[in-house]
Parts: sequence; structure tokens; C-alpha cells
Amino acid sequence: MVCSLSLVYWLLGGAYKISLVPDVQIWRVKQSLINLNKQSTSIDLKLQSVSALVASGSLESAWAIISNIEDDSDRAFVIQSLAKNSETLKDSGRIALLLNKLFGFAEGINDARKKADSILALAESISILDDQDQMLALFERLKMSTDGIDKAGDKAKIFQALAVSTVKLKDKAKAIVVFRQLQMSTETIDDATAKVKTFQVLAKNADALNHPGYVAKLLGQALVASEDMNSAGTQENTFKALIRSATRLKNYDEAAALLDKLLRATQKIENVRVKASILQVLTGSALELTGQGKTQVFLDQVQVAVEGLEHAGYKADS
Repeated sequence: MVCSLSLVYWLLGGAYKISLVPDVQIWRVKQSLINLNKQSTSIDLKLQSVSALVASGSLESAWAIISNIEDDSDRAFVIQSLAKNSETLKDSGRIALLLNKLFGFAEGINDARKKADSILALAESISILDDQDQMLALFERLKMSTDGIDKAGDKAKIFQALAVSTVKLKDKAKAIVVFRQLQMSTETIDDATAKVKTFQVLAKNADALNHPGYVAKLLGQALVASEDMNSAGTQENTFKALIRSATRLKNYDEAAALLDKLLRATQKIENVRVKASILQVLTGSALELTGQGKTQVFLDQVQVAVEGLEHAGYKADS
């Protein structure tokens, strides 16, 4: 080799930036780095090389190395690592360029799980983009890519990551539009547990949009989806989480209406122990709300449901 690997990284990552090295030498160093990657099968070497090239602005050379990575696991590893460290570029335009290019490489991955993991890493990274238009453009590409993902859990994680990222949009009106798109996409998830979890994440993040009515709607959709859960234990935990979320709503009427829906849904549960446990949490949560008149009416309804269990022979300490 004309120069050592450490010298390659020093030249590209440091001296290049402050023009201490002639352009012709920089070109030779880049060629040495590319040739070194052709001769090596080390994925760590390839990642370090691509990172150095990206940091130096030698993007075409970086893309060439990634293009030559044929193994899906290795390509996914490089994509995810670069996405997670993209903030180090400290320039929104360059970061957007990198993330969009990485998305193109992720689309070329054949392994469904590795592809989904790479898309997820990109979804988690778009929040660092300062330019709203760039973020929204990449959001659309990432959301559309989930059409080709079959596993409900993988699709759900991507929707959740997109919610966490895009809630940071400075224009809250645009953020609500994005959330409504994610809301519709979440309805297409065919696994009840994954769907419920996604609606809960949407609702939790939508709280920052100062739109309690919309948050309540998302929680209501999570409730509807939770009724299709097969596991009594999972359904119990979900109902309790939704009850706690309802009491945190900034609008009393919205909170009371959601608690009422939860009570009616709880009464449909066949597992007596689960039903009693949820009713206990409903009682405690109702007491946290203000608006004494409506609260008392609700507590009376819960008491009737509890008495119904007792008449059926259930004891809370049994």
C-alpha cells in the first residue's frame, strides 16, 4: 500500500477539511481506500472507510463501496450505523443527502428483516433534519416503503419511529397532517397487539401537538383494536395503560368520555379476574378527575359493575 489505513483516515477525516493536503494526494488516498476495500472482506473496514469518505465529502466513492457490499446483513449493518451517526455531519443538507441515499441502498436489500431494520434506523434518524421539507419528503418515502413489509411488528415499529421523529416538526399543522397519515396506515396493521401499541405511541407523542381531542381519538382507536387481542393478560395491561392515558388528557370531557368507553369495553371481558382488576384501576383513575358531578355518576356505574361480579361469586381477594 502507498499509505497506511490510519493515514488514509487522517487525511480524509482531518487534513482534507482544512486543505493541508494537495488535491492530487487526496485523490490518491481515496483510490487507495477504495482499492483496499476491494481486497478486504472486513465489514468493519468498509464501515470505517465509508464513514471517512462521507465525512470528507467524497460521496460517490462512499456509494461505490456500499454498492459493492453484496451480503444483506453487512449492507444493513453499514446503513444502520451510518444512519445512527449521521448527526455528526452537522449539516442538514448533507444529512438529508446521506439518508436519502441510504434509503435507496436499503430498498435493495432482499432479506425482509434486515431491510425493515434498516428502514427503522432511517425513520429514527430523520428527526435531526432541520429543513421541514426535507424531513417530510423522506418521511413519505419511508412510510411508502412499509407497503413492502409483511411482518406486522416490523411495520408497526417503523410507524412508531416516524411518529417520534415527525412530532418534532416546528409547524404543528404539518405535524398533525403527518399523524393523520400514520393513523390511517396504522389501521392497516393486521396484528392487534402491534396496532394497539402503535396507536398508543401516536397518542403519547400527539400530546405535544396540544390537541386533546385528537389524542383522545387515537386512544379510542387503540381501545377498539385492543378488543381483538387474544391474550387476557395483554388486554388487561393495555386497558390499564389506556385508563392512565385518559386521566392525563387535558380536556375533562374527553377524558370522561374515554373512561366511559373503557368501562363499557371492560364489561364485555369474559375473564372475571381481569375484569375486576381493570374495574379497580378505573375507580382510582376516576377519582383523579375533576368535575365532581360527572365523576360521581361514573363511579356509580363502576360500582354497579363491581357488584355484578360479586353477585356472580367473585371476591377481589380470591
